[in-house]
Amino acid sequence: MRRSAWVPLSTLLVVAGCARCSSSESPPAAHADAATDAPHVDASPDVDASIGDAAEDVYGVDYDDGTFLTDKTIWSPVPNDNGCGLFQAKVVPNPFPVTVWGPCGPGCLVAPAIWPGLPKDDVIVSGATAGERGGEIFLRVQHDVPTKWMLRTSVISRLESGEVLAGAQVRNSSCGNMGWANDASLVFIFRGGTKQQLALRGGVLEGTTPGTAVTWGSWLPHGGIPGSTFGWDEGWGVGSGSAIFASTSPTDTKLQVLDSKTNEFEITGRGKLVVWGTGKAVKSYTSAGGLKYLWTAPQGYVASVSLSDTKLVWVVVEGPEYPSKYSFETARLYWSPLATDPSELTVTEGPLLSPATGAFYDTRTGGDFAASKGCYETAPNEGVCPIFVVQLSTGKVWRIPPRPGSAYQEVMAVAQTTILVSESDWPGTPSEGQHIRRFVRFATADLDALETAW
Repeated sequence: MRRSAWVPLSTLLVVAGCARCSSSESPPAAHADAATDAPHVDASPDVDASIGDAAEDVYGVDYDDGTFLTDKTIWSPVPNDNGCGLFQAKVVPNPFPVTVWGPCGPGCLVAPAIWPGLPKDDVIVSGATAGERGGEIFLRVQHDVPTKWMLRTSVISRLESGEVLAGAQVRNSSCGNMGWANDASLVFIFRGGTKQQLALRGGVLEGTTPGTAVTWGSWLPHGGIPGSTFGWDEGWGVGSGSAIFASTSPTDTKLQVLDSKTNEFEITGRGKLVVWGTGKAVKSYTSAGGLKYLWTAPQGYVASVSLSDTKLVWVVVEGPEYPSKYSFETARLYWSPLATDPSELTVTEGPLLSPATGAFYDTRTGGDFAASKGCYETAPNEGVCPIFVVQLSTGKVWRIPPRPGSAYQEVMAVAQTTILVSESDWPGTPSEGQHIRRFVRFATADLDALETAW
């Protein structure tokens, strides 16, 4: 088996603009229960004025680099931008480059993550998120273009058709997209201000058609750097400093605390439900029912949790080394029809995910399938990290090995017919774990062939 990119985690990689960088060399510490208290949140509604709307006329309002990225017929300033140079795009007709997908084997399509012609060839890990809704996969990608202004441009689109639903951009290099996301594909979440006075702002899409309206809330004060973000029907939220916060209305003047002490990563929302794994438990939140322990493992730890329109899926790992070293002896998948209360769960114990002894910190589900990256050693100093795919109705497991010269970053989204994953180079740069070079689509109808496709 060819060498791939995996060794056990020793340190958590944190870089500017990438609070939770997945790395094939070092999987992030996404499922440790941190012991720190929740960060302080200033409830003051006056963050907007204190940071300074006067900067709206400074950060790139009149800047024109001669491309679609600053064309005034495309971009309109969003009021109250906190000095970030916040703009929203007119996307009908679509002004952005069209993603071109090429064949990469049976049931496999591949495309570059970044737009062609830009002076870089990657997207940062925290700059891309995807999710399945109603059988479709939606993708949000941030393209960073360094010119006179840093043009951080986020675009939300349909994966299959490439239709662009909305686009947003900030031009102040101290502002930007905030936090890795399990699934925040239908919201924009930006940060502004300074480390001493950070503020977050969300823009929520009102539909899934091209040119759909975006509802922008206020800039909300926040006391810590978010590690992850999520979207749900009631708005958007962040995990930060071992706590989870959410905005549930455009009129909010502060973030609501959903859980004051928990895991800040791998949070996902669907409908009116938010779920996440923490230690031995799957926890959940609804506005109607509040915070609950939805399920607790009799032994082992919950590595990751995922939602679809109809199902809740989670992976439990066991072994003396987990979670301190993020390696384990066994991993098993569980699932239930979607539920918001422990009494409503109907749990199916799924298959063992053998022979994996590392990863499974990102799990996605849609239709009759669930998928996650798992890692295992093939020699004392070598390993491989395939994509594990499980058919929920049958329990059948497929393992799709990494493509030559590549390593998987994560499974981004799963639908009944398609699995979307991100890739980096292997071997790559020392910081390769911070980069997404390509997006790859696998057809679930060709899973048998994909196991031996390269």
